[in-house]
Amino acid sequence: MRLRSLLFLAVVLLFASCSKEDLATTVTNDEITLMGLVMGDEKGDGKEEKDYEEKENCLALVYPVTVTMPDDSSLTGADEEDLWDAIKAWYEANPNADERPSFVYPLEVIIPEGTTETVNSEDELKSLFEYCGEEEGSCYEYLLPLTVIMPDGSSIAINGETDWEQVRSWYEANPDEEDKFTFEFPVEVKVEDGEILTIEGQEGINDLEKLCEGERKDCVEYVLPISMTLPDGTTVTINEEGDWQMIEDWYDANPDIEERPALIFPVDIYGEDGAIITVANEDELKDLAGECYEEGEKDCFEWVLPISWTMPDGSSFTVAEEADWEAFNDWFDLNPGYEGEPVLEYPVTVIFPDESTQTVNDEAEMDALKADCEG
Repeated sequence: MRLRSLLFLAVVLLFASCSKEDLATTVTNDEITLMGLVMGDEKGDGKEEKDYEEKENCLALVYPVTVTMPDDSSLTGADEEDLWDAIKAWYEANPNADERPSFVYPLEVIIPEGTTETVNSEDELKSLFEYCGEEEGSCYEYLLPLTVIMPDGSSIAINGETDWEQVRSWYEANPDEEDKFTFEFPVEVKVEDGEILTIEGQEGINDLEKLCEGERKDCVEYVLPISMTLPDGTTVTINEEGDWQMIEDWYDANPDIEERPALIFPVDIYGEDGAIITVANEDELKDLAGECYEEGEKDCFEWVLPISWTMPDGSSFTVAEEADWEAFNDWFDLNPGYEGEPVLEYPVTVIFPDESTQTVNDEAEMDALKADCEG
Protein backbone atom coordinates (compact mmCIF):
# COMPACT_ATOMS: atom_id res chain seq x y z
CA MET A 1 0.00 0.00 0.00
CA ARG A 2 1.31 3.42 -0.90
CA LEU A 3 1.57 6.42 1.38
CA ARG A 4 2.52 9.70 -0.27
CA SER A 5 4.41 11.37 2.55
CA LEU A 6 7.47 12.91 0.96
CA LEU A 7 9.96 12.14 3.68
CA PHE A 8 7.78 13.87 6.25
CA LEU A 9 8.32 10.82 8.37
CA ALA A 10 6.27 10.83 11.51
CA VAL A 11 6.00 13.23 14.41
CA VAL A 12 4.39 16.31 15.62
CA LEU A 13 6.66 19.23 16.47
CA LEU A 14 6.21 20.60 19.94
CA PHE A 15 5.13 24.08 19.01
CA ALA A 16 6.37 27.02 21.00
CA SER A 17 3.31 28.78 22.34
CA CYS A 18 2.39 32.03 23.90
CA SER A 19 2.32 31.15 27.57
CA LYS A 20 0.11 32.95 30.04
CA GLU A 21 3.08 35.01 31.22
CA ASP A 22 3.69 36.58 27.79
CA LEU A 23 0.20 36.57 26.28
CA ALA A 24 -0.16 40.37 26.29
CA THR A 25 3.26 40.82 24.68
CA THR A 26 2.43 38.23 22.05
CA VAL A 27 -0.77 40.09 21.14
CA THR A 28 0.71 43.58 21.07
CA ASN A 29 3.63 42.40 18.93
CA ASP A 30 1.29 40.77 16.38
CA GLU A 31 2.84 37.33 17.05
CA ILE A 32 -0.54 35.61 16.99
CA THR A 33 -3.64 35.80 14.82
CA LEU A 34 -7.15 36.69 15.95
CA MET A 35 -8.38 33.11 15.63
CA GLY A 36 -5.26 31.70 17.29
CA LEU A 37 -5.79 34.06 20.23
CA VAL A 38 -9.50 33.48 20.75
CA MET A 39 -9.66 29.77 19.96
CA GLY A 40 -6.22 28.64 21.18
CA ASP A 41 -5.98 26.52 24.28
CA GLU A 42 -4.63 27.50 27.68
CA LYS A 43 -2.43 24.44 28.17
CA GLY A 44 0.76 26.16 27.14
CA ASP A 45 1.71 23.59 24.51
CA GLY A 46 0.56 25.78 21.61
CA LYS A 47 -0.86 22.86 19.63
CA GLU A 48 -4.47 24.03 19.33
CA GLU A 49 -3.34 27.60 18.89
CA LYS A 50 -1.20 26.66 15.89
CA ASP A 51 -3.96 24.44 14.49
CA TYR A 52 -6.44 27.32 14.44
CA GLU A 53 -3.91 29.72 12.93
CA GLU A 54 -3.14 27.26 10.13
CA LYS A 55 -6.84 26.78 9.33
CA GLU A 56 -7.85 30.42 9.75
CA ASN A 57 -8.26 31.00 6.02
CA CYS A 58 -10.74 28.13 5.81
CA LEU A 59 -13.52 30.13 7.51
CA ALA A 60 -14.27 33.83 7.15
CA LEU A 61 -15.97 35.71 9.99
CA VAL A 62 -18.89 37.90 8.96
CA TYR A 63 -18.45 41.29 10.63
CA PRO A 64 -19.29 43.06 12.82
CA VAL A 65 -17.96 40.62 15.43
CA THR A 66 -17.97 41.10 19.20
CA VAL A 67 -15.60 39.55 21.74
CA THR A 68 -15.78 39.47 25.52
CA MET A 69 -12.50 40.43 27.19
CA PRO A 70 -11.15 38.90 30.41
CA ASP A 71 -12.57 41.78 32.47
CA ASP A 72 -16.04 41.09 30.97
CA SER A 73 -15.96 44.19 28.82
CA SER A 74 -17.02 43.87 25.18
CA LEU A 75 -15.20 44.95 22.03
CA THR A 76 -16.89 45.13 18.63
CA GLY A 77 -15.09 45.46 15.31
CA ALA A 78 -16.54 46.50 11.98
CA ASP A 79 -13.83 44.42 10.30
CA GLU A 80 -10.87 42.27 11.34
CA GLU A 81 -8.40 45.15 11.47
CA ASP A 82 -10.78 47.24 13.58
CA LEU A 83 -11.36 44.41 16.05
CA TRP A 84 -7.69 43.46 16.25
CA ASP A 85 -6.66 47.06 16.92
CA ALA A 86 -9.18 47.22 19.77
CA ILE A 87 -7.94 43.94 21.26
CA LYS A 88 -4.32 45.07 21.04
CA ALA A 89 -5.19 48.34 22.76
CA TRP A 90 -6.90 46.41 25.56
CA TYR A 91 -3.85 44.21 26.16
CA GLU A 92 -1.55 47.24 26.02
CA ALA A 93 -3.66 48.74 28.80
CA ASN A 94 -3.70 45.41 30.67
CA PRO A 95 -0.15 44.03 30.26
CA ASN A 96 -0.54 41.51 33.08
CA ALA A 97 -3.64 39.91 31.60
CA ASP A 98 -3.19 36.15 31.27
CA GLU A 99 -6.59 35.16 29.85
CA ARG A 100 -7.96 35.17 26.31
CA PRO A 101 -11.04 36.87 24.91
CA SER A 102 -14.01 34.85 23.69
CA PHE A 103 -16.43 35.34 20.83
CA VAL A 104 -19.97 36.49 21.53
CA TYR A 105 -22.40 34.04 19.92
CA PRO A 106 -24.26 33.63 17.68
CA LEU A 107 -21.94 34.73 14.90
CA GLU A 108 -21.80 34.01 11.19
CA VAL A 109 -19.00 32.51 9.15
CA ILE A 110 -18.51 31.93 5.44
CA ILE A 111 -17.49 28.35 4.72
CA PRO A 112 -15.36 27.20 1.74
CA GLU A 113 -18.45 26.55 -0.41
CA GLY A 114 -19.19 30.27 -0.17
CA THR A 115 -22.37 29.91 1.91
CA THR A 116 -22.95 31.53 5.29
CA GLU A 117 -23.43 29.44 8.43
CA THR A 118 -24.74 30.64 11.78
CA VAL A 119 -22.59 29.42 14.67
CA ASN A 120 -24.29 29.32 18.04
CA SER A 121 -21.48 28.19 20.34
CA GLU A 122 -17.75 27.64 20.66
CA ASP A 123 -18.27 23.90 20.23
CA GLU A 124 -19.95 24.48 16.87
CA LEU A 125 -17.09 26.72 15.76
CA LYS A 126 -14.53 24.14 16.86
CA SER A 127 -16.44 21.54 14.91
CA LEU A 128 -16.25 23.63 11.76
CA PHE A 129 -12.51 24.03 12.19
CA GLU A 130 -12.00 20.38 13.07
CA TYR A 131 -13.50 19.20 9.81
CA CYS A 132 -12.21 22.10 7.76
CA GLY A 133 -10.22 20.20 5.18
CA GLU A 134 -9.83 17.11 7.38
CA GLU A 135 -11.99 14.89 5.25
CA GLU A 136 -11.32 16.58 1.91
CA GLY A 137 -8.46 16.38 -0.49
CA SER A 138 -6.60 19.55 -1.33
CA CYS A 139 -8.19 19.71 -4.78
CA TYR A 140 -11.84 18.90 -4.09
CA GLU A 141 -14.66 19.47 -1.60
CA TYR A 142 -17.68 17.44 -0.58
CA LEU A 143 -21.12 18.73 -1.50
CA LEU A 144 -23.83 18.64 1.14
CA PRO A 145 -26.07 17.00 2.13
CA LEU A 146 -24.30 13.72 2.77
CA THR A 147 -24.46 10.96 5.37
CA VAL A 148 -21.60 9.52 7.37
CA ILE A 149 -21.56 6.06 8.92
CA MET A 150 -19.99 5.86 12.36
CA PRO A 151 -17.87 2.89 13.51
CA ASP A 152 -20.85 1.48 15.49
CA GLY A 153 -23.01 1.45 12.36
CA SER A 154 -25.09 4.49 13.26
CA SER A 155 -25.50 7.26 10.69
CA ILE A 156 -25.38 11.04 10.91
CA ALA A 157 -26.85 13.33 8.27
CA ILE A 158 -24.66 16.32 7.38
CA ASN A 159 -27.03 18.93 5.96
CA GLY A 160 -24.91 21.94 6.97
CA GLU A 161 -21.34 22.44 8.13
CA THR A 162 -22.35 22.77 11.77
CA ASP A 163 -23.74 19.22 11.65
CA TRP A 164 -20.14 17.99 11.88
CA GLU A 165 -20.53 18.83 15.58
CA GLN A 166 -22.61 15.64 15.91
CA VAL A 167 -19.68 13.62 14.56
CA ARG A 168 -17.31 15.33 16.95
CA SER A 169 -19.67 14.67 19.85
CA TRP A 170 -19.88 10.99 18.91
CA TYR A 171 -16.11 10.61 19.17
CA GLU A 172 -16.07 12.51 22.46
CA ALA A 173 -18.63 10.03 23.78
CA ASN A 174 -16.54 7.12 22.44
CA PRO A 175 -12.95 8.14 23.35
CA ASP A 176 -11.50 4.65 22.80
CA GLU A 177 -12.76 4.41 19.24
CA GLU A 178 -9.90 4.69 16.74
CA ASP A 179 -11.72 3.83 13.49
CA LYS A 180 -12.75 6.70 11.26
CA PHE A 181 -16.25 7.17 9.97
CA THR A 182 -17.13 6.31 6.36
CA PHE A 183 -19.51 7.84 3.87
CA GLU A 184 -22.83 6.55 2.67
CA PHE A 185 -22.20 6.40 -1.05
CA PRO A 186 -22.73 7.79 -3.58
CA VAL A 187 -21.43 11.26 -2.64
CA GLU A 188 -20.79 14.28 -4.83
CA VAL A 189 -17.59 16.32 -4.83
CA LYS A 190 -16.59 19.51 -6.61
CA VAL A 191 -13.06 19.62 -7.99
CA GLU A 192 -10.96 22.73 -8.46
CA ASP A 193 -12.15 23.48 -11.99
CA GLY A 194 -15.77 23.48 -10.75
CA GLU A 195 -16.71 20.11 -12.22
CA ILE A 196 -19.02 18.00 -10.01
CA LEU A 197 -18.20 14.30 -9.77
CA THR A 198 -20.28 11.48 -8.34
CA ILE A 199 -18.21 9.06 -6.24
CA GLU A 200 -19.67 5.58 -5.90
CA GLY A 201 -17.39 4.12 -3.23
CA GLN A 202 -14.29 4.47 -1.08
CA GLU A 203 -12.11 3.37 -3.97
CA GLY A 204 -13.25 6.45 -5.87
CA ILE A 205 -12.29 8.67 -2.92
CA ASN A 206 -8.88 6.99 -2.78
CA ASP A 207 -8.37 7.57 -6.51
CA LEU A 208 -9.34 11.22 -6.13
CA GLU A 209 -6.91 11.69 -3.24
CA LYS A 210 -4.13 10.18 -5.34
CA LEU A 211 -5.02 12.62 -8.09
CA CYS A 212 -4.71 15.50 -5.61
CA GLU A 213 -1.44 14.13 -4.29
CA GLY A 214 -0.12 13.92 -7.80
CA GLU A 215 -0.49 17.70 -8.08
CA ARG A 216 1.90 18.21 -5.18
CA LYS A 217 5.64 18.23 -5.63
CA ASP A 218 6.09 14.93 -3.84
CA CYS A 219 8.99 12.92 -5.19
CA VAL A 220 9.01 9.97 -2.77
CA GLU A 221 6.32 7.52 -1.71
CA TYR A 222 6.86 5.01 1.07
CA VAL A 223 5.93 1.39 0.56
CA LEU A 224 4.05 0.36 3.69
CA PRO A 225 4.48 -1.07 6.21
CA ILE A 226 7.35 0.85 7.76
CA SER A 227 8.39 0.85 11.42
CA MET A 228 9.74 3.51 13.75
CA THR A 229 11.38 3.35 17.18
CA LEU A 230 10.02 5.87 19.70
CA PRO A 231 12.23 7.54 22.32
CA ASP A 232 11.13 5.05 25.01
CA GLY A 233 12.31 2.15 22.87
CA THR A 234 8.88 0.96 21.74
CA THR A 235 8.28 0.22 18.08
CA VAL A 236 5.35 1.52 16.06
CA THR A 237 4.48 -0.02 12.71
CA ILE A 238 2.72 2.12 10.11
CA ASN A 239 0.52 -0.20 8.08
CA GLU A 240 -1.77 2.51 6.72
CA GLU A 241 -2.03 6.28 6.79
CA GLY A 242 -4.24 6.38 9.87
CA ASP A 243 -1.51 4.69 11.92
CA TRP A 244 0.46 7.95 12.08
CA GLN A 245 -2.03 8.92 14.78
CA MET A 246 -0.37 6.43 17.15
CA ILE A 247 2.85 8.43 17.04
CA GLU A 248 1.03 11.71 17.47
CA ASP A 249 -0.84 10.26 20.46
CA TRP A 250 2.45 9.11 22.01
CA TYR A 251 3.90 12.62 21.87
CA ASP A 252 0.66 14.08 23.22
CA ALA A 253 1.04 11.72 26.19
CA ASN A 254 4.74 12.58 26.59
CA PRO A 255 4.85 16.36 26.07
CA ASP A 256 8.31 16.78 27.62
CA ILE A 257 10.01 14.46 25.13
CA GLU A 258 11.74 16.30 22.29
CA GLU A 259 13.73 13.39 20.86
CA ARG A 260 12.46 12.29 17.46
CA PRO A 261 11.42 8.79 16.46
CA ALA A 262 13.92 6.78 14.43
CA LEU A 263 13.01 5.12 11.16
CA ILE A 264 13.94 1.45 11.06
CA PHE A 265 15.90 0.72 7.90
CA PRO A 266 15.85 -0.59 5.27
CA VAL A 267 12.68 0.91 3.81
CA ASP A 268 11.24 0.77 0.31
CA ILE A 269 10.05 3.82 -1.58
CA TYR A 270 8.51 4.43 -4.97
CA GLY A 271 10.62 6.47 -7.36
CA GLU A 272 9.10 9.02 -9.71
CA ASP A 273 8.97 6.37 -12.45
CA GLY A 274 7.09 3.96 -10.18
CA ALA A 275 10.09 1.72 -9.57
CA ILE A 276 10.65 0.49 -6.01
CA ILE A 277 13.89 1.72 -4.44
CA THR A 278 15.32 0.20 -1.27
CA VAL A 279 16.81 2.82 1.07
CA ALA A 280 19.44 1.28 3.32
CA ASN A 281 20.14 4.07 5.79
CA GLU A 282 19.47 7.66 6.86
CA ASP A 283 22.20 9.12 4.64
CA GLU A 284 20.57 7.70 1.53
CA LEU A 285 17.24 9.14 2.65
CA LYS A 286 18.82 12.57 3.17
CA ASP A 287 20.32 12.42 -0.30
CA LEU A 288 16.89 11.74 -1.78
CA ALA A 289 15.36 14.62 0.18
CA GLY A 290 18.09 16.94 -1.01
CA GLU A 291 17.46 16.02 -4.63
CA CYS A 292 13.76 16.77 -4.20
CA TYR A 293 14.21 20.26 -2.81
CA GLU A 294 17.30 21.46 -4.60
CA GLU A 295 16.16 20.37 -8.06
CA GLY A 296 15.12 23.09 -10.47
CA GLU A 297 16.75 26.28 -9.28
CA LYS A 298 20.42 25.38 -8.88
CA ASP A 299 21.39 25.53 -12.57
CA CYS A 300 19.76 28.92 -13.21
CA PHE A 301 20.39 30.81 -9.98
CA GLU A 302 21.47 30.40 -6.39
CA TRP A 303 20.01 31.82 -3.20
CA VAL A 304 21.78 34.67 -1.47
CA LEU A 305 21.74 33.54 2.15
CA PRO A 306 20.22 33.85 4.65
CA ILE A 307 16.74 32.82 3.51
CA SER A 308 13.85 31.50 5.59
CA TRP A 309 11.09 28.98 4.99
CA THR A 310 7.77 28.37 6.69
CA MET A 311 7.74 24.63 7.28
CA PRO A 312 4.63 22.39 6.93
CA ASP A 313 4.03 22.56 10.71
CA GLY A 314 4.03 26.39 10.70
CA SER A 315 7.50 26.84 12.18
CA SER A 316 10.18 28.97 10.51
CA PHE A 317 13.52 27.57 9.35
CA THR A 318 16.42 29.85 8.37
CA VAL A 319 19.21 28.71 6.07
CA ALA A 320 22.04 31.04 7.06
CA GLU A 321 24.87 29.15 5.34
CA GLU A 322 25.28 26.25 2.94
CA ALA A 323 25.80 23.76 5.76
CA ASP A 324 22.27 24.51 7.00
CA TRP A 325 20.75 22.75 3.98
CA GLU A 326 21.58 19.44 5.65
CA ALA A 327 19.55 20.43 8.70
CA PHE A 328 16.80 21.63 6.37
CA ASN A 329 16.64 18.17 4.78
CA ASP A 330 16.83 16.57 8.23
CA TRP A 331 13.61 18.35 9.17
CA PHE A 332 11.67 16.28 6.63
CA ASP A 333 13.36 13.08 7.79
CA LEU A 334 12.51 13.76 11.42
CA ASN A 335 8.99 15.14 11.13
CA PRO A 336 6.76 12.47 9.67
CA GLY A 337 3.09 12.79 8.92
CA TYR A 338 3.23 16.34 7.57
CA GLU A 339 2.05 16.83 4.01
CA GLY A 340 2.74 19.90 1.97
CA GLU A 341 5.83 21.85 0.97
CA PRO A 342 7.87 24.48 2.78
CA VAL A 343 6.91 28.03 1.80
CA LEU A 344 9.64 30.53 1.01
CA GLU A 345 9.49 33.74 3.06
CA TYR A 346 9.88 36.82 0.86
CA PRO A 347 11.66 38.97 -0.13
CA VAL A 348 14.73 36.96 -1.14
CA THR A 349 17.74 37.71 -3.31
CA VAL A 350 19.12 35.35 -5.96
CA ILE A 351 22.41 35.43 -7.82
CA PHE A 352 22.90 34.34 -11.43
CA PRO A 353 25.92 32.71 -13.09
CA ASP A 354 27.09 36.13 -14.34
CA GLU A 355 27.09 37.27 -10.66
CA SER A 356 24.24 39.71 -11.18
CA THR A 357 21.54 39.64 -8.49
CA GLN A 358 17.79 40.09 -8.35
CA THR A 359 15.42 40.68 -5.45
CA VAL A 360 12.28 38.53 -5.59
CA ASN A 361 9.40 39.99 -3.60
CA ASP A 362 6.65 37.39 -3.84
CA GLU A 363 5.61 34.04 -5.25
CA ALA A 364 4.40 35.53 -8.54
CA GLU A 365 7.85 37.02 -9.20
CA MET A 366 9.46 33.70 -8.27
CA ASP A 367 7.18 31.83 -10.68
CA ALA A 368 8.12 34.27 -13.43
CA LEU A 369 11.81 33.80 -12.64
CA LYS A 370 11.52 30.03 -12.80
CA ALA A 371 9.62 30.30 -16.08
CA ASP A 372 12.46 32.38 -17.51
CA CYS A 373 14.92 29.73 -16.35
CA GLU A 374 12.95 26.95 -17.99
CA GLY A 375 12.58 28.99 -21.14
